[in-house]
Amino acid sequence: MHYIRRIQIWLCIVAGFFFVAPAHADNTVGHAQVVIMENIVVTEQAGINFGLIHPQSGQTGKVTISPSGDVNASNSTHNNGLPTHAAHFVASGTPAANVLISFMNGSLNGTGDPMDINNFTHDAGVTPSFDGSGVLDFHVGADVNLNLNQQSGSYNGTYTITLNYQ
Repeated sequence: MHYIRRIQIWLCIVAGFFFVAPAHADNTVGHAQVVIMENIVVTEQAGINFGLIHPQSGQTGKVTISPSGDVNASNSTHNNGLPTHAAHFVASGTPAANVLISFMNGSLNGTGDPMDINNFTHDAGVTPSFDGSGVLDFHVGADVNLNLNQQSGSYNGTYTITLNYQ
């Protein structure tokens, strides 16, 4: 009796596989797109020139050049004998695309202790973007920090500027 009952259960299970109603399904085509941005190319047209500086003895100092080229000196005298100017950059990229401009501090090396360059500013606006031709023209200012009893001489150095699409 148990044997017949097991066969009945087994037949019910097998029959269930054959008599299941088909699932109601549908499919459609999805769409995708991508815009490949142009590589950003940045070219320095002119570097920052802090000019001639005479630090005050026994003090640290700072000279600031704004993106417009204005100079402000603290605890030092800035002499106008050598032309000063902000850096000038021209970048190319995807027309009308927004970018983020960032800086990595640098230093000026020469006859004495290296001097830090930091607090970079630019005149490309709050949300810089390439124009309709894919060009972004901007100026950069920064601070150079004079060390205590900075030794006289000529100093040169670098910093890094990075542009990334937003």
